[in-house]
Amino acid sequence: MTSRLTFTPGNHAYWLADPDTGKKQRVPAVSALKKTLHVFDNDTWKAGQIADAIADDWDSIADRAPVLRAATMKEAGLRRLAEAREFGTAVHSYAEQLWNGQPVEVPDLYRGHVTGLAEWWTTNRIRLIAAESMCWADAGDFVESPMAGRFDLLIEHPTFGAGIADMKTWRAESAGSTYPAEWAFQLAAYSQMEHIVTDDQDQPFPPVRWIGVLHVGPGGTRLWKIPDGDWKKANDQVEAARVLKALPAPKQLEEIA
Repeated sequence: MTSRLTFTPGNHAYWLADPDTGKKQRVPAVSALKKTLHVFDNDTWKAGQIADAIADDWDSIADRAPVLRAATMKEAGLRRLAEAREFGTAVHSYAEQLWNGQPVEVPDLYRGHVTGLAEWWTTNRIRLIAAESMCWADAGDFVESPMAGRFDLLIEHPTFGAGIADMKTWRAESAGSTYPAEWAFQLAAYSQMEHIVTDDQDQPFPPVRWIGVLHVGPGGTRLWKIPDGDWKKANDQVEAARVLKALPAPKQLEEIA
């Protein structure tokens, strides 16, 4: 049977078909659920990129007239954000070719990242279960809102078992072990999924034993596991967000006196 889940890239929307009638309803994406709680700082990464751009270009910014400095700083920040996204997308693309067993010719700009990732993968005997796959969970007795999304990696680690990893690309030589809470929320949501879409078919989502962040940098790759306590807290936040998402919209009061 064809998957009940479909995706329309134009409006970045997930649709889930009713198993009996086939009628489709829009399903909240993980990113939309994250916004429901209004507790995450979604701008942490952006702020860091902008700060780095300003620091790199500070000499030229400082030399400009005060009235032009803000515009120059904004320009530098937007340029750095675009470069970072483009770089990350390219590394993801080369990595996906590797995982699919395709020959890869990597330009010098990305070679350190891709080579380090391939070496880490082989050395740690990682087995790919799925990559860049759509997944979804239906509503339940307690959690009334379904959800859907697309995760980076579902892999089998020889020691820790199956886990969900979010791949983050860093231009610097190394990245620290700290992470924003929104990453844990996103990964926890994927760990609660019930179905994975494979070849346009719904398959049971395998039990997830851990969630983590795969840091891919020019000096190598490292896997950071999110502590179980943080994972549990994030799971609770995901459930709360799904409950809130299912609540009816506020109604307009009618003044009578």
